[in-house]
Amino acid sequence: MSAPTGEGSVIGIDSHSVASGYDELQQVLDDTRRRFVDGFPAQCDAICALVDDIPTLGPEGPAATLGDVVHRLNGLAGTIGFPTVSTRAAELEDLIGDSWGGVFDVPAARRVVDTLREAFASDLASPPEQTLPSIAAGRGAK
Repeated sequence: MSAPTGEGSVIGIDSHSVASGYDELQQVLDDTRRRFVDGFPAQCDAICALVDDIPTLGPEGPAATLGDVVHRLNGLAGTIGFPTVSTRAAELEDLIGDSWGGVFDVPAARRVVDTLREAFASDLASPPEQTLPSIAAGRGAK
C-alpha cells in the first residue's frame, strides 16, 4: 500500500487529514474549555463545601475527595488555558497534603478558594490566543 502523494501531502502524510484532525482536536479543547467555564462556579462551591465539611467529619471524611477534585482542577485548568487557576489549585492541593495526619487549616483553605475565584476571573479576562500550535508553523509547512 503506498502513501498518499501529490498536492496536499507532505512525506506521505495527507495534510487535509492532519488539518481535519487538528480542527477536531481544537473543537474538543474549545468544548472542554466552555464546559469548564460554565461549571467553574459550581465546582468552587463544591470545593468550599468539602473544605467546610472536613472539621466536622475529620480527615477521613472528605479530605481525600477534596484532594482528588483539586488535583484534577489543577491539571485541567493548566491544560485549557487557566494558568492562574492551576497555580492556585496547586496551592490548595499542597495545603490539603500538608494536613494529612494533622490539623486542616480551614480558614487558609477558604482563602485559597477565594483566590481560585479571583484567578478564574483573571484568566477568563485574558484567554489564550490559541490552544493548539498552528499547523502553518509546523515543520515542512509552506
